[in-house]
Amino acid sequence: MTNIILDLDTGIDDTLALLYVIARRDEFNLLGVTSTFGNVETETSARNSLTILDLFGRTDVPVFIGERAPEGKTAYQVMPYIYRIHGRNGLGEVDFPSSQRKPEEGAVSFLSRMITSHPDDLTIVATGPLRNLAEVYRKYPETMKIPHKVISMGGALTVEGNVTPFAEANYYKDPKSASFVFSLPIDLIQIPLDVTERSHLHLSDTEEWKGERGMLIRKMTEFYIGFHKKDFSYLHDPSAVCAALHPEYFSYLSLPMKITDDGRSVGDYMAAIPEKKVAVDVRTECVEEELKRSWKKLLG
Repeated sequence: MTNIILDLDTGIDDTLALLYVIARRDEFNLLGVTSTFGNVETETSARNSLTILDLFGRTDVPVFIGERAPEGKTAYQVMPYIYRIHGRNGLGEVDFPSSQRKPEEGAVSFLSRMITSHPDDLTIVATGPLRNLAEVYRKYPETMKIPHKVISMGGALTVEGNVTPFAEANYYKDPKSASFVFSLPIDLIQIPLDVTERSHLHLSDTEEWKGERGMLIRKMTEFYIGFHKKDFSYLHDPSAVCAALHPEYFSYLSLPMKITDDGRSVGDYMAAIPEKKVAVDVRTECVEEELKRSWKKLLG
């Protein structure tokens, strides 16, 4: 069983990633969820995670409030265009039943404790900006020496970015934190748009989601698919969590990766930084089947 922590900016595709982990509870030991900004503000991210966890009976999983702004800034404001992707509530404007739990403060200290207490046996999947992890390694530098794995959904190497022609949203929103984390000697796997845009969730796939909970998730997902103006959406964050359980579905290159000030991911063999594993190819049919089968099991 894989000990896992999800570091989420809980919008719609983060929610789908969380649901995959919930569905695969026999394979994942979900130690907690930490919240960050991105698709929504940090507090909203935490509330959304609690909402989904409680809806699916995982009241045992704690949720922690993380950093509230990019490095060098005192606040984070959601850009209006994101509302068209995730809705103002981050969950496609769907009225989910609210959790009665409250999130806990201290995501950074929680991450540090878990890294220390699960040496060689912890995977952290970050599907938003990397500020929480940057603060862990700054405040608790000893954690860099404790073996653990980080999977970061972000970046665009050989495909066009989704914010600028060159930058993907997660690194663009906090390039300084991403640059710092990528410069460190840690076991980091990058899951960029190059592979996440090759796996799709079709509108027809959601027809198998039944019952009250399934219909809520279906309605949320329809909002997300509608933004893409196609009959499908990309599987960005779910691909990153799938890689935690099935790394064999992806092909990787080892590269010294730099994140530039404008959020670009650049492989630079001249850079004096440790190499990272970057996913450059994917067995699309395997990722799609794994995710859809798991969601159907949970929502069917």
